[in-house]
Amino acid sequence: MHQKKANKQPATIVTAADSNAAFPFELSNRINTNKITSWQTNGELKYSMRIPNFFGIEDLKVAIVQNITTDEDYGLPVRNTNLSFYNADSLLFTFDEEFLHDEKISVLQDPMQMADINGDGLLDIKLIFRHWGSGRLNLFTRVYYLFQTPDHTFDAFYVQYLMLNGSNDAEYDIDCDGNFEIVTMSYDLDCLIFRTFNYLDGKIVNVDEKFDYPLVSGIDFNGSEIQNIKPVQEVDVKELKPVEFIKMN
Repeated sequence: MHQKKANKQPATIVTAADSNAAFPFELSNRINTNKITSWQTNGELKYSMRIPNFFGIEDLKVAIVQNITTDEDYGLPVRNTNLSFYNADSLLFTFDEEFLHDEKISVLQDPMQMADINGDGLLDIKLIFRHWGSGRLNLFTRVYYLFQTPDHTFDAFYVQYLMLNGSNDAEYDIDCDGNFEIVTMSYDLDCLIFRTFNYLDGKIVNVDEKFDYPLVSGIDFNGSEIQNIKPVQEVDVKELKPVEFIKMN
């Protein structure tokens, strides 16, 4: 396959391929996001952050407000999370989400991440909600991708996938074109399933055909840790559950 030279984006740091790669995409350069941990605490379950000059001359402000209520049907604690994004002090949009009590943003372990994921010269945002369950459930993760647009707002999406042994790495430039592929991992038909996506023209589109994916691997688990990677298996792609990126705005 002919490969184009990657565009150099000053906001993006690329980490070299993993010499101990277990899967083919790990042989590609991966994005190294700038992890932002400068959350200010404005009271219990309230956080805010301001990133200077994110939109050129204007700041990005992010505010998180959480409160815990009780589910009426099952009596379980529910964490209601309000995520608001501002260009300077002008509200862009707000997400209102409900999560079980053990699924939350950890501002210490999962900081907000920034990088130019699609190679257009504009910084994008990645936010992670972990499940914090036990065993295999601990791998389930909801990830928000906010792609900055030329008018200094965002195209916002969320997706749920698994994170490999606690790794946050999911973006690899497989074809070296500067637009990093989002590599999702799911567990289906007793296999690990890897699929590839790009942000293109305001949408996140599946690009499996471009790379002869999905990649399918047999796997053994020891709790939430991968113990043994088995030879690649053949499965009927039509039987696989779809990976859905949900548009938020």
